[in-house]
Amino acid sequence: MNWRSFLTTLLIGMAILIPAALLSVRLDLNFGGLKVKQAAGEQFKKELRDTAVFPAGNGETAEKPGTETERQPTAGHEERQPRREPAEQPGHQEEPTEQPEKHSRVVYLTFDDGPNTVTTPQILDILKRHGVKATFFVTGRNARLNPGVLRRIREEGHAIGNHSYCHDYAAYRDQAAFASDLELAAEAIEAVTGTRPVLYRPPGGTANLNHVCREILAERGYRIAGWNVSSADTDPHGVTPEQLINNVLEGVARVSRKGAPAVILMHDGAQTGGHPAPGTPGYIYVKNREADVAALPVIIRTLKEQGFTFSTLAE
Repeated sequence: MNWRSFLTTLLIGMAILIPAALLSVRLDLNFGGLKVKQAAGEQFKKELRDTAVFPAGNGETAEKPGTETERQPTAGHEERQPRREPAEQPGHQEEPTEQPEKHSRVVYLTFDDGPNTVTTPQILDILKRHGVKATFFVTGRNARLNPGVLRRIREEGHAIGNHSYCHDYAAYRDQAAFASDLELAAEAIEAVTGTRPVLYRPPGGTANLNHVCREILAERGYRIAGWNVSSADTDPHGVTPEQLINNVLEGVARVSRKGAPAVILMHDGAQTGGHPAPGTPGYIYVKNREADVAALPVIIRTLKEQGFTFSTLAE
């Protein structure tokens, strides 16, 4: 074979082998890329499964089965814990247990935590001016501090109920402590009014009463008084008279549509002293009581215009 024939044969061979080699490399690269893509896809699917949120079927979400997450409280669903000054919100409805059956156009104004020498007399003046009777749930401690104010409540025809001696939630945890607190308050009230109370409103509401507390109350002839309309006047951030008015009027309208009497929760408040600094809890507490006094005449006048009448829980 001369050199021309050899060169021709070599070129033909290269023309055949080189494209085949390139094709093999391309196929290997494509196959390898497919493996990478498949692996990436499987990892993505795994991550998606691990982080997916499964629908609960009610517009909310539920955790993936088999996983645990820390549950945070949601608005309007706070877990009830003993507190000295609970802030009852407008949406909260405390069942008015053991209340007399009345027509839905009857409302009951109730005031908690007094009597004190500042807010309670102002509230009594407003009630007298409008010819309205109310129910005052007083603490034994404030009854002893302000017997003259408590006596005036009684003399002006308002009902008086037991609201514990010192508003201490610790009493709920011990049978003897609860019975003692109840009796001390009753004695303090009777010493001033000459009558033992038959109405009892537990600090923080009836949800705080366990079966032992309820048995003690029943044995001593008490009727438990809750509420179903809250003014939300214990908001720790403060409230305005306008907010209290709206809370009460909207609550009464809601309850009356159901054919039930409205038991309205407000506060004349505990005895306070000094001049708390602006922005402090004490300052906000005092301002909330001022809001109660400012809102009360409007609440009474508006409800009367709507055809409601007022009564006490003792009637």
